Amino acid sequence: MTPRALRTLAAVSTVVTVGLVGVAHASTPPTPAASAPASAPTADVAVELMRRAPAALLAEGATLAYVDLAAAFEEAGMADGTAQQRVEALVGPLLRAGLNVPMLFGDDQLDVPGALADVGFSIVDIAQELAVGSPPHTAMLDAVNVPPGAIDTAVHADPVWSARLTASVDHGVTVYDWGEQLDITARTPLHSLGRGGQLAVEPNGAGSMVARTFQATSMAAVRATAAEQSVAQRGPFVDAIRRLPSGRLLQAFGVVAPSTGRRMPMPINATLPDAGPTSSAAPPVSVLAAESVDHATRLLVTYADDATAAAAVATWQAWFDSGTSHVSRQPIASLFAGATITSDGPVVIVDVTGERAFTRLDQMVLAADLPG
Repeated sequence: MTPRALRTLAAVSTVVTVGLVGVAHASTPPTPAASAPASAPTADVAVELMRRAPAALLAEGATLAYVDLAAAFEEAGMADGTAQQRVEALVGPLLRAGLNVPMLFGDDQLDVPGALADVGFSIVDIAQELAVGSPPHTAMLDAVNVPPGAIDTAVHADPVWSARLTASVDHGVTVYDWGEQLDITARTPLHSLGRGGQLAVEPNGAGSMVARTFQATSMAAVRATAAEQSVAQRGPFVDAIRRLPSGRLLQAFGVVAPSTGRRMPMPINATLPDAGPTSSAAPPVSVLAAESVDHATRLLVTYADDATAAAAVATWQAWFDSGTSHVSRQPIASLFAGATITSDGPVVIVDVTGERAFTRLDQMVLAADLPG
């Protein structure tokens, strides 16, 4: 299962089965006010995180997922909200608006008291998150509004996992390691599937930058990543990243070497509609959906070279004009208010408008609901 799929399931299962129980349980004290942002994010905060993420984790089928939760809380009027108010915004208007949520705490993402006891911060303290890779070779990089000292205190006091903890310090970065064992009886928010793994913590303004992995080799890749070896400068998304919507990025989701065409499992005897024109051109290197804080929404499809991308424009134009979704069976044109399709270098750029435009693109990428 991809990181994006895990996140989607986590959002649904947590909202349905947990709700605000973790926040309002009678046996837990009231949750404190959410901490203030450590510093105002710059327009390229997403790219800064991408410069820390190793491109080596982006093998075929791997995903890239980004969300600026601080920007979402600001738009929802929750910049100074309490932890409970922010949780209510997450399960209410932000979820309905199609915001993807951070994956750090898995299916326990709304258990604020549990996360605080586990690692010293919770989902409402995450400013931005970038997740790359495919399980178990994944890395989550999070800018959080809690200082390293609070995290250190919490992980050493954690009654469930502290006995398995080893810690080391290298160039100002503390790396916590709980091993790679799986213990489903020891599930906590940070270890939501009972996995040990690693957590690297370093100062980041008044807060921290943390990296979460589940294998020592993945953590080593994160720690060894220089800018020229990062997702921002190497690998299947580099050309798309250079063509992100202008301004501050709100969220993005992409897949390396995605499947295309009619490849989703279908019921026996199902009759597929005419999907519209297809292409025999080489498949894309990657597909990335992105949305800015101004809600400019863009699909970026990277091909092997400029000529292939230019030739693919006609296929994508036909898809958005007359194609039919392989999943919803709806005309693609009915899903968006408009689509402008161009190519720039090796990238086909599809700028779309309409209600929940990013959510629709995100679902298309996740389900491989693409022309092929």
